[in-house]
Amino acid sequence: MKFAVFVALVGCAVASSYYYQTENDYIDIDAVIADLPTLQSFADCFLEKGHCTSLTESYRRNIQDSVIRACDRCNLPQKERYAKFLKGLQARLPHEYLAFRQKYDPHGIYFHALEAELAKFLPHGTPYYYHY
Repeated sequence: MKFAVFVALVGCAVASSYYYQTENDYIDIDAVIADLPTLQSFADCFLEKGHCTSLTESYRRNIQDSVIRACDRCNLPQKERYAKFLKGLQARLPHEYLAFRQKYDPHGIYFHALEAELAKFLPHGTPYYYHY
């Protein structure tokens, strides 16, 4: 009996550490995208061009791995917000979006799979890719 409880506790600990740990998985990403200076500050942090808050740093720590692994360690709220963030960045700050892609996938190997995965978490009918 004690062994079963131990195994259950270890299983819970492993499962909870499987997903990326961020400061706030429920941030109002629509508000971030709508406020251009805030969106720019997120982009600057992620591109290491500006100051990171504890919140943006908690996201930045996971970006490289999430790009390579197509967000397979992202939980549902993280996938939803990541999808909206990239779409908003692409639409509102296209140069920063391209810089983001270049920084985290300089050889163009992983980003397509990441965006394909994240597209599943956008409202139906929302195009993921924009044409410039």
